Amino acid sequence: MTIPAQKAKTVLSFVIYNELGNRLVTKKVTVKAAKVSAAKTVKATPQKVTGKATKNTSVSIYKGTKKIRTTKVTTKGTFAVSIPKQKKGTVLKIIVADTAGNKSTAKRIQVR
Repeated sequence: MTIPAQKAKTVLSFVIYNELGNRLVTKKVTVKAAKVSAAKTVKATPQKVTGKATKNTSVSIYKGTKKIRTTKVTTKGTFAVSIPKQKKGTVLKIIVADTAGNKSTAKRIQVR
């Protein structure tokens, strides 16, 4: 059986019935948070951020606590996103998220 991706701490109940429709077993399972790898090999220029991350995830770029852009990582594991012009030396945070909403730790990079 295949089910859609679930958020961490979601409680799922599985029930098994016999051929007469009688309930045999009920099992509850709590979904654990998946570990999402942080972005790798990230580069930032004043108007673009590029890098590598886990395939088919999304990458969000933050300046302080403000999210300035989000993009999808390709099936080849790369991403490139245009950002509003930044001053050299500005510190940006890169966070990778999977389809269930699990997030990586922030990777800090400096605009060069």
